Amino acid sequence: MNTGNRSEIIVGAENALKSIQNWRKREGEGVAGLTDFLFQQSLLPPIKPDKLSGLIKEAKDSGGETPLALHAIACLNFIGGGEKPQIASITGKSKRWKRFSGEELPSLIKLLAKNGIRSVVAFCVSDLADFIDDPGIQQKNIAQNVAAMKKDLDGVNKELRLELGKFSPDIRTFTHSEVFNSDPLKTNFNELFDSPLIGHEDVIQLRKWLVENATTPETDPFLTHAPEDEAAWQILTSGILYAADAISSSEVTRKTFPAEKISGTVMLNLFPDYKADAVIQRVFTDILVPQDKQPPVITPFANAGRWESKPVPLTDFGDVPSESPVGVGLSPREVFSGIMKLDDGKFGGEKLFDRKVSVAKELVAQIFSRETADKCLADLNAVRLARFGSDESSNLPVIKVEKRQSLKMAVSEAHGVSLSEAARLIIGGAVKVNGEKITGQVLLPTDASVLSVGKQKAWRVEFKEGE
Repeated sequence: MNTGNRSEIIVGAENALKSIQNWRKREGEGVAGLTDFLFQQSLLPPIKPDKLSGLIKEAKDSGGETPLALHAIACLNFIGGGEKPQIASITGKSKRWKRFSGEELPSLIKLLAKNGIRSVVAFCVSDLADFIDDPGIQQKNIAQNVAAMKKDLDGVNKELRLELGKFSPDIRTFTHSEVFNSDPLKTNFNELFDSPLIGHEDVIQLRKWLVENATTPETDPFLTHAPEDEAAWQILTSGILYAADAISSSEVTRKTFPAEKISGTVMLNLFPDYKADAVIQRVFTDILVPQDKQPPVITPFANAGRWESKPVPLTDFGDVPSESPVGVGLSPREVFSGIMKLDDGKFGGEKLFDRKVSVAKELVAQIFSRETADKCLADLNAVRLARFGSDESSNLPVIKVEKRQSLKMAVSEAHGVSLSEAARLIIGGAVKVNGEKITGQVLLPTDASVLSVGKQKAWRVEFKEGE
């Protein structure tokens, strides 16, 4: 397994991270066709895209007789911030889950129906959380999460059936534990766990690599706070579960919908913001799952797997025609801040700041509304006043960064500290972007204009050209 000083796992992790970084550079490009649009919406590179195209074509050509089978595996309502994640109850205030169940998933299903494709969704709630503290209390919250998710998705299923007629979906919810003790998942899981490919030392090395390259402590607390062996074995368990799910997805989906003609399953990845999770998923799937059993995987939902995080702008699937060029939409704030970050040379003359504000406000007003433009300006002024006590940031030292650069790396370069120290500053709440404390952001936000550490250190953020 070892190649020189690097294991096959580390080499696979490096390749996975590189593919993720390269893929993100494609955001914003116009594409055509339903399959390409789903690729465009994916926040991570699709796995087995040719298989996805084939399944979409088969479903469309069948006129609704053969559905597009979708398989999503949702984590529970994890809340980070401590040494270990905890599970909170899903309530009306759980905005990320409500947005996924009420907007994102229905929008995707409507897009498919609009293109003559009927879908079925096997939605698995991952209730295998034995690494959580206070198992008695957490088991109660796990049960609450499962019940809340099932109730909401049953409601979505009922509403869409009434709305979509012939191409109405069928959404069924189950848990990992319900299939874990039955074939095929049990067999696949146990066989994978006995795989000679996975060495304990290799997993420990992967954990170390992930901490330095693909995560922040707030994103995956167990990676930095847990003892080496505990963290390593958690990675191993997660990776093997990903692989078992990949192998079993088609069989589990067929068992969930025994009356349907299902030739293959498309997995919907719900964890795009967890860069470490994305790397683990891809590495273990590639190493342990035979090529012919790897299902297509797309990541169309912005950050649906992180219910506690701040929502990102939603691009609605439902209004996109299958044969028209489409692109990823921008939020009003992204449009406004994009103008504000343009090179000053484009706004020659005096009072450059005022001229940028005028152009940004008018553009947002034309695309969205006057009220939205006023709100963007108010937000900008609030940030500047909160951070500087005035409207001026031009005298701050400049840090030039690449778009899609990690927040940890930006803090390290600006502040002149190690990556581990930068990570401690972030998790300790000392880092702000645009005046707002950031503790769970993997990447430096694309609308960043000011980065600060503590009360005395601040830098004006400039993104490198061509990125």
